[in-house]
Amino acid sequence: PVTTRTSLHVLAGWIALARGDLATAKDRLEVAAEVLRLEMKWLKTQDYFTTLWLKANVELAEGRHEEALESLQPVLDHPGFPDDTRYALPALVTGASVCAESGDSAAEVLRRFEERAAGLQIVGPLQEAHKLTFDAELARARGVLDPAAWDAAAAAWESLGNPYHRARALYRAAEAALAGGDHDAAASRLRTAEELARGLGAAPLAERVAGLLRRTRTSRGGDAQAPLGLTPREYEVLRLVAEGRSNRDIASVHVSNILGKLGVTSRGEAAATAHRLSLFADESARSGAPAGP
Repeated sequence: PVTTRTSLHVLAGWIALARGDLATAKDRLEVAAEVLRLEMKWLKTQDYFTTLWLKANVELAEGRHEEALESLQPVLDHPGFPDDTRYALPALVTGASVCAESGDSAAEVLRRFEERAAGLQIVGPLQEAHKLTFDAELARARGVLDPAAWDAAAAAWESLGNPYHRARALYRAAEAALAGGDHDAAASRLRTAEELARGLGAAPLAERVAGLLRRTRTSRGGDAQAPLGLTPREYEVLRLVAEGRSNRDIASVHVSNILGKLGVTSRGEAAATAHRLSLFADESARSGAPAGP
């Protein structure tokens, strides 16, 4: 029936997106949106918000951050629908993720996502897992990489038997642990996340996890493995600088130390030095990513 078809198309689109089939995800999104247009007279939250959620996730996967935030605007503007928390929360998690990738330019909309989430009544373990994920993403969007917050989200998803969201949370927990210099904790989380992602056929997530695991192994093991007189942690920060990551993602004290050791005065000069010396060329080649920002 048309009144339930939209949700099925959205779920099929999400599975396709998680498996790296962007074309099918966009096709399912278009069909869901068309069905939604036909049922606007009896609009349901589970159709409206979930379609917007999938649309924003597709746009996020394509790097279209502004469009993703625009797609989620109705979720901010229309609280109070039936089942609001159930369907708004996943969309708000995606919104916080987009803000985390967008940098300071999204600070105002991030505040609105936070206020919207604060007004929701959380009921049951599934909504609690989404809320824990939202809180961790909110912190990440503000430059706070908190492994404990992501571990809590991962544990919540594990208790629900949801391996995909658990793997995503473990990936972020590992990223946060690595930023704090805890390579062993990062590697342990990544190994579990990689096994889960590959078992699901979630290729994009598995590749990101594998790439971070390689970098974790490369940057651990003492000063002898870090060139230019850098500590392993400083070497990891230089890699983030070379990738064009913002200061929100990087501890400024490490950046200052790196600039001094390299004899340069700016992040741009440090990144140029890393590229000129091809410090991370092997990692970029293995991950399929460009060496530059």
